[in-house]
Amino acid sequence: TISPYYRQSLFRTVLDSGISELMAHMWLVMQQPHATGPKNNPAQ
Repeated sequence: TISPYYRQSLFRTVLDSGISELMAHMWLVMQQPHATGPKNNPAQ
């Protein structure tokens, strides 16, 4: 089994990268007009 420390470290890394990824995505969305939304892009 995976040790708790390794699992917590991995979770922390994924969480940090996920947050930075989310922040970057949100920033890009804010920069663009709201015309380009999830409704107009079903592929994503």
